[in-house]
Amino acid sequence: MFSIVFVVNSARYGVLNYGLIQNFRTAAAFEAVIDTDSRIVPDYHLISDLRAFYSSYTHARNNRGNPVVEVEFDVQLTDAYTRTIVAQRCFSVVEPSSGTDVEVVVQAFNRATAILSAELLEWTTQSIAPHEG
Repeated sequence: MFSIVFVVNSARYGVLNYGLIQNFRTAAAFEAVIDTDSRIVPDYHLISDLRAFYSSYTHARNNRGNPVVEVEFDVQLTDAYTRTIVAQRCFSVVEPSSGTDVEVVVQAFNRATAILSAELLEWTTQSIAPHEG
């Protein structure tokens, strides 16, 4: 097993980062999932940049006038020892809201974040697997 560290460049989205870390820990696919405050030396770094995290009415006509949540997340997976890029990808999730109330839009953000987290976890484990022999 191997350890992985999250490095999120968009610090203002700490809640999203916390949720991703918790999802990776719950999956138990790694020996350790740590954040940048840890003194543990990881095997891999997951460097990310949150490009978009907002609700939009641009696509509202296609969603009966309701906003659409858009999340875009650029990720680089690097080997901590060789400092080489193992894989990189841009994740993009568009999740429709079923209404305009704040609670309903927040639910759309939660669904989008859950989709992103699941895709990121699968991609990360698949990207690391060939390197672990």
